[in-house]
Order: sequence, then structure tokens, then C-alpha cells
Amino acid sequence: MDLLKTGRTNTKKNDLPEDSGKTNNNISLVPSEEKKPSINLDLSKDELAVIEDFRFPSYNEIPDVGLFLEQTGKYINEFLKPLLKTELTVSMISNYVKKKIIESPVKKQYYRSHIADLIIIAVAKPILTLENIRLMIEVEKDMRSSREMYETFCSIFEDTLKRTFRLEEEDKRKKDEDNPITIMRYISTAVSYKIFLDRCFEIE
Repeated sequence: MDLLKTGRTNTKKNDLPEDSGKTNNNISLVPSEEKKPSINLDLSKDELAVIEDFRFPSYNEIPDVGLFLEQTGKYINEFLKPLLKTELTVSMISNYVKKKIIESPVKKQYYRSHIADLIIIAVAKPILTLENIRLMIEVEKDMRSSREMYETFCSIFEDTLKRTFRLEEEDKRKKDEDNPITIMRYISTAVSYKIFLDRCFEIE
């Protein structure tokens, strides 16, 4: 401690480094401008091309040779990956079977009708509860075959998806509207449809 005190008290002004007290030219004293958060609605050509080129496999293109659980999940996730942020896991598929949302696999293998139902479920699950998905499939199959239900759903979804991303063509975005306002409008639309769907599935 004495050495430290001595060192401090015996330091002379002339002993200080020549650069002491001078501003380092390599350090900016002006705070860097923080990047402002932004919302970008101008999708790249590659992103738009993904939407434009997206197609569900036709019913006949869906494998009917019998896929095991992991193979089934991998097959479905492979072509839905460009659209959906979440994947259909093997535990989800098993749960759908357990809750009788889809038919049980045949000798642990999933065939064309199973996979078609699972594709619809994978797309619908972000906005519908499992019980409502089960009801939707049950009602649809009373009216249509598995093939007709799948093809109808795919056709409607592909058309809606492309119309949604063609904002300028449908004049959905006003020229004097900023991006956050546009986002608010689409959130409002999505939530309104969700509220409508919840009402549709209410069982009295």
C-alpha cells in the first residue's frame, strides 16, 4: 500500500506521457446513430418468385406406397418450408392420430389420404384449434371424398396466397400509406377473419 501511495504522490506532471490529456483521433466522441426499426413490404424478386411458383403436390403425386412416421413428416415439411415457419413434428402427427383427427396409420404406415389430410392440417393449424380442425375435416368428408377435399383446399389456398402477395395489382396498398399502417391493416384483417372463424366453429 505504501508503494502505491508513494507512486501516486511522486508522479510529476512532466513524467506523464506526451499524449496524456489529448483526444484519441481514432475514437469518435459523437454517439453513433442507432439504426431505426423498419418494416419492409417490398419483397425481393426471389421471395416473390417462391410465392408465384408454389404449388401443392397434386393428389396423385402424393406417395401411396406407405411412409413411416418420420418419412411422412419430412415429406410434408419439405414443400411447406418456403411458406411456414413451423414444422409438422412426429409428435404432432401422433397426437392427431390419438385425437382421431386423422385415421390411424396402416401397420404404422401413412398413405395418400393420411398425407393429404396432414397437409391441410399443417396449413390450418396456425389459426384453428385441434378440435376445430377435427370438425372441419369431419364435416368436409361428409360432403366430399378425401381427394375432392384436398384438391378444393389446395386450389383455394394457392389462389388466395398469390392474390395476397400481389398488393399493387389489387391496389390494397395506398400510395400515401406508410408501412406500419399497412401492417396494421393486414393484422386487423387477419384477426377479423380469425374472430369470424371462431364464431363459425362455435357449437351451441
